[in-house]
Amino acid sequence: RGQLATPPPNGDPAAPRKRRVLQARMTNIAADYLNNAYKLVDSAAGVISANLTDILKLAEEIRRSDDPAGGAKKLQRRIQENIAAGRSMRGALVRLRDWARQDPRLVRRFQSLRRIALTLDRSISVDRARLTGRQMGATDGAIRSKRQEALDSAVDRLGDMYAEVLAEKKVLRDLRDDVAVAVALGRLQLTQEVAERAIPGLGSSKAPSTGLDSLADMATALGELNDSIFDETRLPEVRPATMSGQPRPAGLAIDGFNNF
Repeated sequence: RGQLATPPPNGDPAAPRKRRVLQARMTNIAADYLNNAYKLVDSAAGVISANLTDILKLAEEIRRSDDPAGGAKKLQRRIQENIAAGRSMRGALVRLRDWARQDPRLVRRFQSLRRIALTLDRSISVDRARLTGRQMGATDGAIRSKRQEALDSAVDRLGDMYAEVLAEKKVLRDLRDDVAVAVALGRLQLTQEVAERAIPGLGSSKAPSTGLDSLADMATALGELNDSIFDETRLPEVRPATMSGQPRPAGLAIDGFNNF
């Protein structure tokens, strides 16, 4: 671009050809760049579209399987109920432990109830961990799923990226048309140069060796040339033939032969 922006030196006959070479190189570089850019953007559009589809399906499945408005409330209620049941079991275990000291046969029941209590305790721990993934709205008090919000945010972000990529593809297609115009103009320039060389009348400059600038001038010059050659060439005089009975004109002698 810098070389093309620099005006060519005056009087350099090779300047137009050098500029055409620069223009051709610029067109080639632009075409390669746009081709690679379009491939990259088109590939990115495919990747974003595939991931957007998968994440959108996952978000819909989670929305159907876990109601954001009631899932966390159900977990809270179940945790409270299980804690209450666990406290009752713990009190029963304390009594069984005291009774087992007096009656060893109660040890089995103590162990069975303890295993049930441990299972209930693990279930409460899991529910509390799941409840941690939920959050309460600060204004409306609605309980929403953090994972649901994360997926919805990912869908929005990917949607914006996909729209940007599609806009980029449109711009690249427009620039591709500009490259096609540059190629066509370059071909026109070369064709015009060939035509100017083939048809002198199209050019503004005269031929360097003849000084002629049109075929009409060339025809006139050739006529003058033939006339001058004819005038300068000595040709025998042609006389009209004589009729029978008329005397032959003098001067038609047959002589000068040496062998016959």
